[in-house]
Amino acid sequence: MFTKALMLLCASMFLGYAGQAILNPIIPIYVNRLGGSASLAGFALLAFAVPSFLVRPVLGPIADRVGHALMLTFGIVGLTLAGLGLFIPSLVALFIALGLRGLAWAGLNIGGYASLATAAPPDRRGEATGYFYSAVTGAFVVFPALGLWLVYGPGGVTAVFAVTFATTAAAIPVALAMLKGERAERQVARAAPQPDTLAPASGGKALNFRLVVAMMLSLCQTLPAPAVAAFLPLFAEKEQLGDVSSYYIISGVLIVLLRVVLGKRADSLGQAPLIAIGFLAQTIGFLMVWCATTLPVVLIGAIVASVGPGLIGAATTTLAMDAAPPERRGQAMATFTMTFQIGAGFGSVLAGALADLLGVRGMYLGSIVISLVGAAFLAAVWKTMPRRVLSEQ
Repeated sequence: MFTKALMLLCASMFLGYAGQAILNPIIPIYVNRLGGSASLAGFALLAFAVPSFLVRPVLGPIADRVGHALMLTFGIVGLTLAGLGLFIPSLVALFIALGLRGLAWAGLNIGGYASLATAAPPDRRGEATGYFYSAVTGAFVVFPALGLWLVYGPGGVTAVFAVTFATTAAAIPVALAMLKGERAERQVARAAPQPDTLAPASGGKALNFRLVVAMMLSLCQTLPAPAVAAFLPLFAEKEQLGDVSSYYIISGVLIVLLRVVLGKRADSLGQAPLIAIGFLAQTIGFLMVWCATTLPVVLIGAIVASVGPGLIGAATTTLAMDAAPPERRGQAMATFTMTFQIGAGFGSVLAGALADLLGVRGMYLGSIVISLVGAAFLAAVWKTMPRRVLSEQ
């Protein structure tokens, strides 16, 4: 399980995600300080999401040809270089920098998730995905709170952008080590004799029914997520509730622990029960935030809501990996991870629009409705869901 390839993958993804985790809650505040509205903050996050969404169908097949680790390296280098544009104090510069980061973000995720599908043992994909998501979630334990502390402290937004640049730059040598290992494996594979009885490529379609189910369930988790992940600090500021930075630390630690505990049992339990628990927690958490008038209740509700993405994200990723044909993993995972950007982008725009239309509290109504839709869809496809991870054919 804990191979060098998986460890390097987790380390590179942690550093890459750390650079974005510190930015997410800062963007709405930064846009507001530059004179923009909540809706404009949503569009700023959309500027990051749209390029990442549009290029994934193109980059997925390329990753299958050139190598998944090379695509991941491209993403990390791109995030580092685009991070330099954040230092320009302008809304236009911010939108351009976020757009470029979105392009690089696509490469990071396509390469990372496709590499996970290769590194994870077919009969232990749920467990491997749990560890992978623990590394990714680990970035959200400290860095969003650190970003808020820097914004309201002596460092300001410039310090946040400096940390963003430093963390992604630190991921470059890790990704290069991973790339070296992948190239060595390819050379060994090319040098090995190929018997006539070698099984042919499966010829499976990258987009199939099981992948569509995983994408729909993922979408119902990612669309409402920005209401907490990105807009909770703005909500607390507008409602004069106080500092919510502790949410990111507590929820991050909780999700990491849940994934470690449940990771070893995910393959035997099946993914459907985990997704069901996730939607239940998500709905209850959003309902608590919507009704809350005090900081403790808001924090508890946000933490409960964060359990949803913690469980649903890992479970739907496992479903997607199982649905991906081995020779088209890059294309299949590129298609699946498009749901992340749809959620981050359009979910942010939806949250910002509802905040302007109904007030910052009203945006949580949309999150509740989407969570209920996800639960209803899961009930509709329940009988088609695998009870365990299927072995690779």
